[in-house]
Amino acid sequence: LTVTMAMSIGTEANSAIDNIFKKYSHIIQPVARVFLLSTFIEDGVRMLLQFDDQSRYMRNTWRCGSFLAMVFVFLNMILQIGPSIAIIARKGVTVAVGCLFSVVLMQMVAYQVLWDVRFLVRNVALTGGLLFLLAEGSNQAKRVFAMLPGLETEAEKKNHMLQFFGRLLICLMFGPLIKFDSWTRIVMELVAMGFLAMVVVGFETKIAATALIALLFMENLLLNNFWDYSSHSSMFDFKLYDFFQTMSVIGGMMMVVALGPGGFSLDQRKKAM
Repeated sequence: LTVTMAMSIGTEANSAIDNIFKKYSHIIQPVARVFLLSTFIEDGVRMLLQFDDQSRYMRNTWRCGSFLAMVFVFLNMILQIGPSIAIIARKGVTVAVGCLFSVVLMQMVAYQVLWDVRFLVRNVALTGGLLFLLAEGSNQAKRVFAMLPGLETEAEKKNHMLQFFGRLLICLMFGPLIKFDSWTRIVMELVAMGFLAMVVVGFETKIAATALIALLFMENLLLNNFWDYSSHSSMFDFKLYDFFQTMSVIGGMMMVVALGPGGFSLDQRKKAM
């Protein structure tokens, strides 16, 4: 009886979440894109506001001269803000995502991220969010060609792969966010890790992702309160970084709910059975 009740509750919860996301998809998916891209937007704006500081860092680190340093910072700024706006507007998504991929690779080399595990994981995980943006476009293409045999199968296969790797990589981004620096955070992180495991394997994915969205929103407001610190303090930079990284994870989880876990998941296997 308990198992039956639990399955019934799970089915009803999934149905309720589906109904909400379908009813408000015209609002939720654009918001999810903005959240997912917030790390790129924040970094691009920071390049603009700290142009001289960033140029000086590149010049001193790589001994490349003022002109090349400024060109690098300018490219970083343009290739993050411009494509992010294009993706939010759903214009030239594939090209825009390619630009953001190039920025991730460029920064991994330029800022020597390869030797810092935390920042390396963060940069690799960002590509998971980009895969979701491609999967969203693939979903639209699948609907357009739904009546054509063969093309639908290929579109579905591509979509399932994008969703699977996107799901794994966006969960990887959660890793650097985990901190056990207070009892409140320990409890929140342990609960979040349980839901995260459900998302990774694709079990009751929409319920787990929705719970993570609520939990991460709460954690972001309570623990990444950068607005309470002076903009000149190191804590301001750390909290700001974690705040926008968390927003990207939230955006990724919103995409998981909106698009579903894909074919490579326990939920899909359960449906097939």
